[in-house]
Amino acid sequence: MTSLITNTAASVALQNLRSIDRALDASARRISTGLRTGEASEGAAYWAIASSLRGDNLALDALHDSIGLQRGALDVTARRVDMVIDQLGRIGATLVTAAGGQADRSKLQEAIRGALASIRSVADAAPPFGGNWLSADTGSPGYAPTAALPLGLARRDGASPVITYPFDTSGLLLFDGRPRESEWSYFSPTPAAGSLGATLADIASTASLPQPEGYQISTWDGETWRGGSTLYLTWNYGLLDTRFYVADGNQGMPAFSIASIDLTSVGTDRKMIAAFARVVDATREKLLDAAARLGATSTMLTSQQGVTRRLMDGNASAIGTLVDADVEEEAVKLKALQVQHELGLQALGVANNAPQAILTLLRQ
Repeated sequence: MTSLITNTAASVALQNLRSIDRALDASARRISTGLRTGEASEGAAYWAIASSLRGDNLALDALHDSIGLQRGALDVTARRVDMVIDQLGRIGATLVTAAGGQADRSKLQEAIRGALASIRSVADAAPPFGGNWLSADTGSPGYAPTAALPLGLARRDGASPVITYPFDTSGLLLFDGRPRESEWSYFSPTPAAGSLGATLADIASTASLPQPEGYQISTWDGETWRGGSTLYLTWNYGLLDTRFYVADGNQGMPAFSIASIDLTSVGTDRKMIAAFARVVDATREKLLDAAARLGATSTMLTSQQGVTRRLMDGNASAIGTLVDADVEEEAVKLKALQVQHELGLQALGVANNAPQAILTLLRQ
């Protein structure tokens, strides 16, 4: 039966054509964007997981750059420490010459002064990557004896906190800008920060020789009572401006630091020059250890950069598996849908022409 009010065949053909159009639009969108799931309405679960992984990759990319920046800081510091070690070697060689007693001490002192000036310029030079680990004011509020080097991200309770590696920078400090109450001591409400105190104590112990060949060398960093409160009296500053107490039995000798070595001062005999040389040599050994730590830490950060990059690649692969479109399949589907669209148009035309048969009957 043909109805003039309702053309059921045309309605069915139109519904099929609309369905084909929607599929055609979806296939064209997947080909143009390369995404099978481009928004939440196309697959909420996959879209949510992929969005989370994209956020992780953004964080990992920032972490990769941060690790590279810190690795650059370590490498620059290592080169600066190498230059300081070379200059300390020159000072040590000059002291060996002075101990011979044949050279002009005033000329040798000029050589030491030049080497110390070179060390000071290296230590005070502004690093390109942030804080200066070789020259600082440990009494300033912003000073920290340990640098937190970024290593990775750990997902905890939905957040991604940065995992850090504590790197002790206090053992690299050459010059300390803290104020002094006397020529070389300092009263503080807290003890010396970091491992510098232990490092200086090791230097003093290594440089000491029993009598009568040498002197007993020591530093001081301990509690004292002053003004009704407990304070810490410390001689510890940087590796080069900490003064060492020198004792010959019960007799105290003039205290000295590497930065204050003076071959021309009264009382600087061969025994004192030997004490200078031993302190310089022990300090140089500590800086060699510090340079090795810098190199090992830089290698670790390089490895972590590789790990971070592999994590980013893994996330990118997972994102592709979840939301990327199969372009070859979509291209074939698009061609088939285009054919279906043409057939749908023809079917709709046939359905719309069915009522024309009524007119033919009325003409007869």
